Amino acid sequence: MHTLILDNDTDCAGAERTLCSLGFDDIDCRSEGAGALDAIVKADPPYDLVLLDLNMPGIDGLALLRALAEARFDGGIVLLSGGSQTILSSARHIAGKQGLKILGTLAKPVAADRLRDIIRRAQAERPKEKTEFTPAHPAGQSGLVPLLHYQPQIDIRDESVVGAEALLRCRAPDGTLYGPEALLAGQEAVAPRVELAVSMFDVLCADMKALESRTGWDKNVSFNIDARVLERGDLLPRIKAAVKRHGIEPGRITIELTEARLPRDATRLLEVIARLGMAGFEMSLDDFGTGASNFELLREGAFNEVKFDKSILQAAARGDDVSRRFLQIVVDIAQTLDIRVVAEGIESERDIACMKELGITIAQGYRFSRPSDLDGFARMLAADGRTIRPEA
Repeated sequence: MHTLILDNDTDCAGAERTLCSLGFDDIDCRSEGAGALDAIVKADPPYDLVLLDLNMPGIDGLALLRALAEARFDGGIVLLSGGSQTILSSARHIAGKQGLKILGTLAKPVAADRLRDIIRRAQAERPKEKTEFTPAHPAGQSGLVPLLHYQPQIDIRDESVVGAEALLRCRAPDGTLYGPEALLAGQEAVAPRVELAVSMFDVLCADMKALESRTGWDKNVSFNIDARVLERGDLLPRIKAAVKRHGIEPGRITIELTEARLPRDATRLLEVIARLGMAGFEMSLDDFGTGASNFELLREGAFNEVKFDKSILQAAARGDDVSRRFLQIVVDIAQTLDIRVVAEGIESERDIACMKELGITIAQGYRFSRPSDLDGFARMLAADGRTIRPEA
């Protein structure tokens, strides 16, 4: 594995010895930042791993991280610093938002056992799986057909399927599957989003009835609705009519509030959330921890569930102490208020171990199952005794 150690200390022998003990035999060392980016970009073979000191002379580590992101560096990075842990944690989040793969952070002087743990965890990780759909969508393509795929929610204590999330997808005439953004690309008006939500909610109810008839499975299913759509006054009577028409108990459906754009005055939104609860629906605050208004919404809204964004739990699982403390505080508050906690985006045994340490029991992610259409989800339930066994 081709490795570069960028450390402002001229002696990097300690880190080099640790890497050698793990089987690394192609290691370069640099003690200044100038020229480091050029060396990384032109490396042949490309670097698989970079140990980066944030306090490099010539060009600091933050500037180098930005340059690496712009150069689309796809190797692993371990951040080093003799400064505060807060700086290291912030740098990790900055790099993550830039799309870089940060394996861990280490205070200097580097402890050999900590570096060894980070490298071994990274080596044990399975390669990240691709999504089941094509994220990009060619401009101008027409004929997209919306549909729902279902991803199970798992109780990690016994691996039973305790629920599912209905995820919006769309299929092109050539059979290619795209994500939800393709359906309303460039469409900012709320009215088309309302009609799409109502239409797919009706599909959800029909699917739930069919699934119960075919397999006997009658658990809760989550359905995402954008905050702008949710606060429209005509939405509630239409989804109430849909559950009545299909004979579905409202309590079997959890409405997940997505908060990409929350209104400045959330009064109307909170009113709708309360009315949905009064109608018997469950309410979930999705992607918790990514929006500035999360805590205010949780404090004021009638929620039954919070779903942690995968970036926060994965950061905690990789050893980010700030993320772990944040999660633990919210889990403790949620348990006190009898609010369910769900962790999504679970991809590894390390993520599961972190969940167990934090007291989170419900998981969703590729570590257990990819989303599938209704037929695939029904086959999974029938074949697996309503449990999921993680892939080896």
